[in-house]
Amino acid sequence: MIRKLGKKTEKKRFAIVALTIGLLFSVVVLISIVPSKKEVINDDDIVAWINDEPIAVGEFNMYFQRHKAATISFMKNTYGAEMTSDFWTKSSHGLDTPIQLAKNATLDELKRIKYEQILLKAYGVVTDISYSNFMMEFQNENKRRIKILKKGGIVYGPEQYTRNVYYEYLRSIGLNKLKQILEMEFLKQSSFKIEKKYDELKDSDLYLREPDTITVKKISIPYSSDKTKQEAEMTIKKVEKRIHDGEGWEEITRQFSEVNVNKEVFDGAHQQNDGRLGGSYLSVISNLKLNQVSEIVDWNHSLIMYKVIGKVKGGYKPLSDVKQYLAAKSASEKIDHLISEGIAHTKISINAPVYDVLLN
Repeated sequence: MIRKLGKKTEKKRFAIVALTIGLLFSVVVLISIVPSKKEVINDDDIVAWINDEPIAVGEFNMYFQRHKAATISFMKNTYGAEMTSDFWTKSSHGLDTPIQLAKNATLDELKRIKYEQILLKAYGVVTDISYSNFMMEFQNENKRRIKILKKGGIVYGPEQYTRNVYYEYLRSIGLNKLKQILEMEFLKQSSFKIEKKYDELKDSDLYLREPDTITVKKISIPYSSDKTKQEAEMTIKKVEKRIHDGEGWEEITRQFSEVNVNKEVFDGAHQQNDGRLGGSYLSVISNLKLNQVSEIVDWNHSLIMYKVIGKVKGGYKPLSDVKQYLAAKSASEKIDHLISEGIAHTKISINAPVYDVLLN
C-alpha cells in the first residue's frame, strides 16, 4: 500500500534537503578560503614578499641550506643536541624549533639582499630583480661559456657557474656599479662640499695624514734554529724585565754581548714599503709614545724591542691626492646607511602555505 505524503511532510523533507545542501556549500566555500599547505613545492613558488618584492623558493633555498647547517652546529655545540627524527620540529631550551630558527636567519639575510636589489633597481643598475629573471641570466651565461669553450676560447672564472656562486657574483657586480654611481655623485658636488668632507675626516682618518716620522732605538737578538731561538728568548726576557724595572736602556744593553743595538728612522717613504718590519709590527711602533718601549717582536729570525726616542707628527695629504678616496668612502657610507635605513622599515609578508612546509 502506497501512502501519500501530506503537504506538511513534503515541506519538511524539502527543508531538510535544502539545509543539507546549504551546509555542504558552506564547507566547500570555507575550504576554498582557508589556506592549505601546498603539497608540491616548486622553485618558482613564492615563500614571502619583502617590501612587495617576491622571494621564490629557489632563492630562499640558496641561503636556507646554509642556515640549516649553522643551526645544526649551534644546537649541537651549545646544547649537545642530536640529529633525531624530530630534531627540526621539536622546540627546547626556550627556543623556537630548529627549523624555525633556520628560517628566521634565512629571512634576516634575505632582507638585506633583497633591499640591496631594491636599491640597485631604484638607481637604474638593474631593471628586473625577480628570481625568474636571475635564472634566465644564469642559464644564458652558462650556455655562453659552453659555446666559447667548444670553440677553443677562454672564459674567466669557472667553466660553469653554480646557481649560488652566480647569484653572489651578480650581487657583487651590482653593488660595485652602485658604488661607482654614488662616487660620481660625490665628485660632482661643489668644491666647498668636498673640502668640508675632507676637513671633517682629516684628523680621524689616518689615510688622509702623512705618516709620522719616528726615530727608535732597536735591540735585536738573531737566531738560526729552535735551540738558538730559545736562548734568544731567555736573554731578551731578561732585558725586558730590567727595562720595566726602571734600569737605563743603554746600561742594560751593554751588559749583553749578544744584543745588537741600532738607531733607525721610520718615515713616510719607509712606511710605504718597509722591508725592515712587517706592516702589523710597524703599526705597533706607530702607536708608541715618546720614550715608550715596545713588546718583544719576532721578525725575520730576530727577537726585537724598540724604544721611541723621537716622534714628529706627519702633515695632511693634499686634497687633490685623496679626492677619489673620499668619494669611495662617501659612497660606501651612503650605501650602508641606505641599506640600514631600508632594513629598519622593511615589511615582510609570509606565504604560509609554502613557507610552513619548507623543510628540506
